[in-house]
Amino acid sequence: MTKWYEKGVHFKCHSCGSCCSISGYVWLSEKDIQKMAAFLKISKDTFLKKYTRLCMGRISLKEYIHTGHCIFLKDQKCLIYSARPVQCRTFPFWPHIMRSKENYLSQKSTCKGIEDDSCFFTKDNIEKKLQEYFENFSEKKS
Repeated sequence: MTKWYEKGVHFKCHSCGSCCSISGYVWLSEKDIQKMAAFLKISKDTFLKKYTRLCMGRISLKEYIHTGHCIFLKDQKCLIYSARPVQCRTFPFWPHIMRSKENYLSQKSTCKGIEDDSCFFTKDNIEKKLQEYFENFSEKKS
């Protein structure tokens, strides 16, 4: 079956924080938790207590109560960018977004990197991102 992105897509993260400003869940895997705790130089338990919440039986990053922004977003920048979770690293290459070109293009309203001609992702690049996403969320949740 031919994928709509067979010929690739243009996307470039501008590190603008727009996607971090949308209220929602940032699901964490065990690897994500360990990586972020190590980056912050704190224990896993301290990380979990300070920065996460349990929702629907899964662990998610906390958000600021009044804005819904990610707890690690400050001055429109990610404070843990190099250790950000897989969910963040693989955006916009999430299954529901890549299901159709319309879904992909609908992200333009919140992401100026969609169709940015300065960076090109081949079908193989995209499928590696999708695989990383699937592997991260198919592991047993903490």
